[in-house]
Amino acid sequence: MSERPAETDPRRSSAGSTADATARVAADGSRLDAVVAIALSDLRQRSRSPKYLAVALLVAYLAQSVTAGDVQLFVAGDYTGVPTAEWFGGFAAVVATTLLVLGGFSLVRGPLARDRAEGIAPLVATSPVGDATYLVGRWLGYVAVLAAVTAALALATVAGFALHGTGPLSLWDLVGPFALLTLPTMALVAAVAVCFEAVAPLARTLGTAVYVFGALLVVSLVSVAPVPVFDLLGIAVVRDSMLADLPVDVSGLDRLTFRIAPPTEAARFTYHGIDWGVVELGSRLPILAAAALSLGVATLAFDRLGAAPGLSGPVSRVPNPLARDRDDAPTEATDAVATDRPDGADDPATTTVDRLDRLDPGTPRLLDPRVVLAELRLGLRGHRRLWYVAVVAALGAQIAAPLGTVRGLVAPLALLLPLAIWSGLGVRERRHRTEALVFTAPRPAGQTVAVWLGGVAVGLLAVAGYVARLGIAGETAALGALLAGLAAAPALALAAGAWLGSARAFDTAYLLAWYLGPLQAVAPLDFVGATSAAPARTAAYAALAVGCLAVAVLGRRRP
Repeated sequence: MSERPAETDPRRSSAGSTADATARVAADGSRLDAVVAIALSDLRQRSRSPKYLAVALLVAYLAQSVTAGDVQLFVAGDYTGVPTAEWFGGFAAVVATTLLVLGGFSLVRGPLARDRAEGIAPLVATSPVGDATYLVGRWLGYVAVLAAVTAALALATVAGFALHGTGPLSLWDLVGPFALLTLPTMALVAAVAVCFEAVAPLARTLGTAVYVFGALLVVSLVSVAPVPVFDLLGIAVVRDSMLADLPVDVSGLDRLTFRIAPPTEAARFTYHGIDWGVVELGSRLPILAAAALSLGVATLAFDRLGAAPGLSGPVSRVPNPLARDRDDAPTEATDAVATDRPDGADDPATTTVDRLDRLDPGTPRLLDPRVVLAELRLGLRGHRRLWYVAVVAALGAQIAAPLGTVRGLVAPLALLLPLAIWSGLGVRERRHRTEALVFTAPRPAGQTVAVWLGGVAVGLLAVAGYVARLGIAGETAALGALLAGLAAAPALALAAGAWLGSARAFDTAYLLAWYLGPLQAVAPLDFVGATSAAPARTAAYAALAVGCLAVAVLGRRRP
């Protein structure tokens, strides 16, 4: 395996792009030019990332599902619309807005942290570009990315209507809801992403967790509110316009019955689209105001000269239970090179070669148990005290609580604790710039397997009490489901980090699956068997673990 050449490293290219962007506007000092240049540099960097190919595939799949009838929207319980342009536009816009609210944050977040990691922040700090200008430029770049995804969804919806729709092709009815409902919400998502990157406790995994749970809460509330004050998803606008076209008196109907479900037989009605008036357009103003407020908070929080993003003063001292204590976390590599060489010792290069020649020939060719133990120690060391207290409390609750409570609540909650370790499995080398050292070591495949086994061991430790009780009770099916899920999670983290170069995609996917599966009883996402332990699902997660591990090995071997 060879070291990645610096000239093709997308991170360094992006760092240079940011520096060039600020340099180009230094002469005239135009704020607008600076904002646009920073946004364009962000777009150029993102165009090199392979993860946006996956986004394009997801866009195509979503549009196909909505327009081909794989899922249906039901209004007032038993009614669904004739597949006209108006119906497709409103339906697809609500689905797209919901999914982008949940996933868009992780899709765009990262350039602020990248600038700091690559040493570009000091260059920006000494340029004439102010904090507000720099952050607005970043926000505009985020908005542009989300707007591009929104435009792709709109175009895919148009194509889907041409294939599966009925009636005349009305471009405004198909695209208008995306422009007036989805785009303002994307402006808010982008602003929140900038804000979270600027506030130190929210800059990494904890911020992703806070955002995902907050987004799920907001989505749940606005979905059931009769008259939502903050119509983030545009549900109220679309729902009320659909209820107005129902062929029955809606005064006595439950206005909350607005659901997406698998297709079934239902009465159909003709939907005539949204009548865009003052009320409908005015419902977007609170969202734009919230975006402006988030950018204002980000400007106050942003410390361009600091070593890490965040507020100075009390907020910077807020403990992050998912963060590592860097001062107390010496690595195995640090321990290995910290010994002094005695006087008269041989040249270091000669000594190193001699030691390599004297490696124990009995060492396993694929997997060294010492590496697995080192990975386990590395995962368990350096956390804040609150994390260790939470692990001990979770283990005590797993032993003392009734088994049903442990299965449905205690064990799922305990599985939030390994996220602090799993999140970084695939990106540690990139984050700490040790790729040239790690990826040229012997037995790279065995090294990846050792990292995975270390992650599995951490997960087993978090639910050790539950595992023991399942074994004592003889519930082998539930135990198998739990072990398959614990194997799949770190394997997915490794694969996502190796190919996407970021932990955010895994963080978001894991938190959504954790909430919808074990807690909300969505069977396909119940990766730990909290509600049921179907053998087919256990086998599927075991296969996912093997597949993701193989993909991770290939990704980490890339030149």
